[in-house]
Amino acid sequence: MTAPRRRRDLASVIVALNPHDHDFRAVLDAWAAQVGAGEYEVIVAHDGCRPSVQAEVAAHRLEHPSTPVRLVESRAPGRAASNNAGVRASRGDLVVFVADDFRPSAGLVAAHRLFHARIGRPAAGIGPGYFDASRRADPFARWLEDSGHIWGISFTTARLHWREDFFYVGNASMFRQVFDAAGGFDESFRYDLFDDWAFGERLRSAGVASRFVARAI
Repeated sequence: MTAPRRRRDLASVIVALNPHDHDFRAVLDAWAAQVGAGEYEVIVAHDGCRPSVQAEVAAHRLEHPSTPVRLVESRAPGRAASNNAGVRASRGDLVVFVADDFRPSAGLVAAHRLFHARIGRPAAGIGPGYFDASRRADPFARWLEDSGHIWGISFTTARLHWREDFFYVGNASMFRQVFDAAGGFDESFRYDLFDDWAFGERLRSAGVASRFVARAI
């Protein structure tokens, strides 16, 4: 099978499915509503863990006929394998990984694209994941988010306290050559836990630092 030709002007978003119980239609609709993103595609990669995904994507396409979303199957179970499958199917030189239960802001793709256009060297861009206003009404949720206990870093204070070795695959971007140099995600990890940590360690070993992309919300 011939690999897709990569395009410098195209951003490829990879959404690896997990068996989360959430409104995936709302996530898909948000991906169809990106603003100022230039050309982009959204690849939903799955290993069969969400039986409803075919119907959800079909219903999304009926409502958004020009949607950038397409569906690909993974050859092995687990988030790592699905992310790798998404990259193999991608056609863009810039790859953006976003968790399947993250609803992107309208400017997420544009923010990642602008970050890489400006930094001028290989890097991993990391965007924040925030609770919505209704969830933050709960004091425990606010503490979890503001303390950094969810992701290992507090996105609410990340502008001031950023660790260049931090990486998570929930909202991250890099050029394809950086991904290939790191060797992709280790598919022996079958659950969404250490796969992105191990990938981040390889990025650090290769001298690739991460930077906070505050507007990629």
